[in-house]
Amino acid sequence: MSIDDMSLPPGLYEQLLTEELRRQLPEERSDYAALTDDAYPLLTRHVANGLNRALRGASLSLVEKVELCNRLLNEIQFSGPAGAVVPSDSIPLPAELLTCIQPPTSGLSRSLPLPRPETPLSEDALLVNAPHEPGLATELRTELLSADRVDLISAFIVWSGVRVFLDARGLTVSVPSRKVKSMQFSPLMFLTRV
Repeated sequence: MSIDDMSLPPGLYEQLLTEELRRQLPEERSDYAALTDDAYPLLTRHVANGLNRALRGASLSLVEKVELCNRLLNEIQFSGPAGAVVPSDSIPLPAELLTCIQPPTSGLSRSLPLPRPETPLSEDALLVNAPHEPGLATELRTELLSADRVDLISAFIVWSGVRVFLDARGLTVSVPSRKVKSMQFSPLMFLTRV
């Protein structure tokens, strides 16, 4: 659901103003700012969301979806800045997905096939070790086997990080009366308003 599809509560926004959104806003209580040249991420996200809705729908076949993407790329190639899109960016039919490039073999040895994690490589994933979901250690181990670099791994919540969130939201933590040996808490804490 896009932000255009819901009524907006008071607060701060960085939402591209569409015609429909402007009709829904209380004019006397809404502030606007002109887009600047560096606003391309907002424009990209807006067009990407529209394309996502079109491609996600069941009314188009896979071939029609690929053809729609190629038409958009073609339009950018001929109407946008030179070199932004080149003819080789088009998606050939039948559409395929590159899934692996195996390491080169040396001598008589054969390289073992690289295992795939259960979560898609192209998507973010929140792994919480819930039943019937991939385990954090297994997914991490599998992804590291084929990684060319690791930018960040963060799998913990420390008390100082939780305090920032709690203070900003006016919340406190109810800790059981027994002694607490560690200041690391489970993400499932009892939160109450101050």
